[in-house]
Amino acid sequence: MKDCILALGFFDSVHIGHKKIIEETILLSKKFNAVPAVLLMEGDLNFFTGKTTGLIFTPDERREIFSYSGIKEIVSFKLSKEFLDRSKSEFLKTLKNDYNVKGFVCGNDFTFGKNAEGNVNYLKKYCSDNDLGLSVIDDVTAKGKRVSTRDIKKLLLCGDVENANAELSFPFYYTIKDVFVKNGETVLFFDYIKIVLYSSLYDAYFLRDRVKNFIKVSFNGSDHMMTVVSGDVSELKIGDKIFITGKVS
Repeated sequence: MKDCILALGFFDSVHIGHKKIIEETILLSKKFNAVPAVLLMEGDLNFFTGKTTGLIFTPDERREIFSYSGIKEIVSFKLSKEFLDRSKSEFLKTLKNDYNVKGFVCGNDFTFGKNAEGNVNYLKKYCSDNDLGLSVIDDVTAKGKRVSTRDIKKLLLCGDVENANAELSFPFYYTIKDVFVKNGETVLFFDYIKIVLYSSLYDAYFLRDRVKNFIKVSFNGSDHMMTVVSGDVSELKIGDKIFITGKVS
């Protein structure tokens, strides 16, 4: 792996605070003649505390968002008890030595290592001792309060997609794989559909035989029933009511 500047965080929601971290990572990478990279922890961190509320974006969806945002490399770890039991020094040493890290960017509340014993103050000293770059990003606020993944999850659970999207760096979407779309007596197969949620209308991106198509749909009071509003899937026309089944990732 090339020399990199690494963004640190869980990035479950990739919200507008995370966006600032990513933007600063890109800027710092130019200063150090390195590539911008991000830490991707695969799994649900809250699973290990027994307080899981699910993920906003899956690891694959986060990879897509990072790529759209200008990140060039992903440093990926699968969350496990062994990973979480690493000491704070071991955690940083692994990143520095195994991934050619020349600097870090993180939020001011970032913690790491066993029992979250590592914090920004420890990271500052480590970077100073090892001649590494470091940039710490302050909290980002929206409507007078700190933007957080926990609050965005609450908005989504209440169905308030519009306000959730205002705090996300990319509109909320989910992916359905191995999809069957029933339109009357016709059944169509797609590799996947990505449904991007807004306030009342939704964008749906279809992939079939490596060809991407797009339609705009409205929901009919069910997660699976939709009405076609516009689009370029030849077998579907405006006003068609379609039923979608598949595996939600």
